[in-house]
Amino acid sequence: MYVDVEIAQLIRALDRKKHKAISDDRFVYAKKLKYAQNQLMKVGEKLGKLDIEKELAVEDEDYDRAHLKKEEIEKLRLDTYKRLNITALMEMDGKIIKQNDEENDQFSHAENGHSSKHMNSSSSSKPPSEMLLPMVGNFIDHDENVVPALTKGVKTQPSVFPGSDVETGNDLVLGKLTEKERREASLPIEVFGLPLVEKMYSKSFDRREEAMKELQIFLEKYQKKGQQHSPNDVVKAASFLIQKALCDKVFSIYTAALSILAMCFKTFIPKHQVSKIEATSLVEKSMPEIINKLGDTAPRLKNASLQYLTNDLPYSELENLQIIPVYVLSPLQNVLNVRLAQSRCELLEKLIKKYPPSSHSILSLSKIMPFLVDALQHPASSVRGAAEHIILCLYEQDGAKVRKYVPFDSAASKRNIMHRRLLQAFDKIDKQKSGIKEKPNHDAKGSTSKQSLTPPVTQIATDELSIMKTCIFCEEKNDKFTSEGLDEHYDKECPMLIRCSNCKQIVEIASLTEHLLEECESRSQYQQCPLCLEAIPSLNYDNHIKIRMCTMAKSSSEANHCPLCHKNIEPGEQGWRSHLMGERACAFNPRRKDKKSSKKRILKKKGKK
Repeated sequence: MYVDVEIAQLIRALDRKKHKAISDDRFVYAKKLKYAQNQLMKVGEKLGKLDIEKELAVEDEDYDRAHLKKEEIEKLRLDTYKRLNITALMEMDGKIIKQNDEENDQFSHAENGHSSKHMNSSSSSKPPSEMLLPMVGNFIDHDENVVPALTKGVKTQPSVFPGSDVETGNDLVLGKLTEKERREASLPIEVFGLPLVEKMYSKSFDRREEAMKELQIFLEKYQKKGQQHSPNDVVKAASFLIQKALCDKVFSIYTAALSILAMCFKTFIPKHQVSKIEATSLVEKSMPEIINKLGDTAPRLKNASLQYLTNDLPYSELENLQIIPVYVLSPLQNVLNVRLAQSRCELLEKLIKKYPPSSHSILSLSKIMPFLVDALQHPASSVRGAAEHIILCLYEQDGAKVRKYVPFDSAASKRNIMHRRLLQAFDKIDKQKSGIKEKPNHDAKGSTSKQSLTPPVTQIATDELSIMKTCIFCEEKNDKFTSEGLDEHYDKECPMLIRCSNCKQIVEIASLTEHLLEECESRSQYQQCPLCLEAIPSLNYDNHIKIRMCTMAKSSSEANHCPLCHKNIEPGEQGWRSHLMGERACAFNPRRKDKKSSKKRILKKKGKK
């Protein structure tokens, strides 16, 4: 039903006055307020209809009719206020008016009519509809709410009656909780009591802290015998309050929620044999909030969440709930928060150290490796580096099984910079392992003393440092080649690489032709010449074929064909290095290191001509 905005505000103000009158034992005044509310409800519906008719007249540009409706609305409103004596009922000055506590004919007739209706209704077998409304639960009957008419796009003005403006929203205030809050927290109120839930909804963080302490004491002292509520109901009610506390911005309340959650999983659920459904529901409500806190900008919240997920959560006892595969190992491709993605990799690394896949069934390589391979494609370099580090740690433990999950054997994967670097690191680790095994065999006495093992370990450390600080393409070694330094080197300096002018991707010069014909976003704009086998733009292809000025390419065993200078060069990888990095490097390579000398050679040739 549609009710005028000002009338709706006035009805709510009268309702608050009525509750206060009841608490002050002013029952005659409360009866008058109730009668006024009923009358205003009827008038409000009429005003709402008139307001709609006025708006329709404005849309039809019938301004005379709209003016008449406006006058009719104002007249009906003022007549109603005078008839019900609203000014006296509202007690605007805050003083109690004696007339409000005295009976008069108008309200006595209304009361008699109401009582006669009540007697007639009592004779029927069906109870009144008001008694059928639910007292608790999450159901809200929207048809019983007062809906202001045409609130969209209409500027509402404050009412002329003090106290009639909405101070607590559209919900009716019942004590310290609104009616909506009481309904959504009906089970916690029933299990833990109204005072505890009111503290949890309080705006003061001190009272919310008290609520969390009382909740923890309740769970610790809970005994199944002699209790009205079952353990399943207790866990269900507690999960509602825990979820609310996990969304709290106060650090002390968040940590209290984590401690209560850990206590539920470690002691309460196993001790009282809570059903798997309720335990799963508790995990589903709490884990997403805790995982999201890993990407929070506040370091304390992130560290507390990481500490809980690493040490306090009993994964072994909750193995059947599949917590790690569902929440920790979900793919990272859609995670745009770099801090969250990096923290999840950090969490996985700590869990692998605590529960090694070789000795625990909680973490298995079949679930870990797809997550890490997916993380290698993340746009953030820090996330890719963390995933690469975890893969190398797992490869040191069980290299044969890890290689099965690494799809880097295809030709396209081998052209990827990170994939090639990872494969070379695998080969280095294999060589280091074989070196450690062979060293004791050279010992004449057959002993494996600490002195004999010390040189290989130091040699391994130096080899690892040299691997990490070496470019895999030009083989340049530099102390500045950290993970970020190498990325910058690949992006701007390495003479073996070039940036595609179409898709802006960094590719090897040796595979530039294949990239333009097969991988590039603009590959449809290129065609391959049958003579030089280069990628020619489709617009110039016909002229290129007619002129036939290109150099015919030879087989790969005889020579390589440079796509920059269009000449045949020495075969193999060494041929590419000598052509792009040698003393007489390709003059058309934009990243050649001897640009000045190459320019001088070109100028000398032009001078001789």
